[in-house]
Amino acid sequence: MRLTIAAQACFLLLNRDAKFYPSLYTIIVYPASFAVKSTYYDGHVETVIKGANLGESWDRGPVVLSWDSSKHSGRDSKDGENVVFHEFAHQLDQEFWGHNGIPTFHNQSECDLWVNDIQAEFEAFQKAVNKQKETLINPNGAENLSEFFAYTTEVFFERPLKLKSLHPKVYERFVSFYKLNPLDWV
Repeated sequence: MRLTIAAQACFLLLNRDAKFYPSLYTIIVYPASFAVKSTYYDGHVETVIKGANLGESWDRGPVVLSWDSSKHSGRDSKDGENVVFHEFAHQLDQEFWGHNGIPTFHNQSECDLWVNDIQAEFEAFQKAVNKQKETLINPNGAENLSEFFAYTTEVFFERPLKLKSLHPKVYERFVSFYKLNPLDWV
């Protein structure tokens, strides 16, 4: 279990300067999906939503994963879905400034390119999802930029050719951020 999860999590670090997840201290693994309860407040109105998750990434750790989904993700590297990539992408997104879909860059020009290109693609993606069009990236990525980053990371590593053909600017930004090109592996 440790090896399967660690191997997948390390994909995201292969050529990056950071060789670890600095705010991650614990990984919790459940046998299958796990129950969650979220509480939201709007003034004096409390809304409680119960559901099941395959993974979670908390600010400053831990990462919580379903073993069934983690194992499946390790076995099927072409379906564009990988819960380990997804949750560890959130860890990278949260590295220094909280989770906002803008990971840490070493220079301002890279960050500016990211913000310009990804924001434009995200807005187009949200429109496509709102119109219920089929998308390469999981429609849940339309929730916010952080989810867009995590779901796109899954596709970047598992369906790189399709991502490059449909979203070349996004692909270019992800190659720049992750410092590798998965198409070189094909």
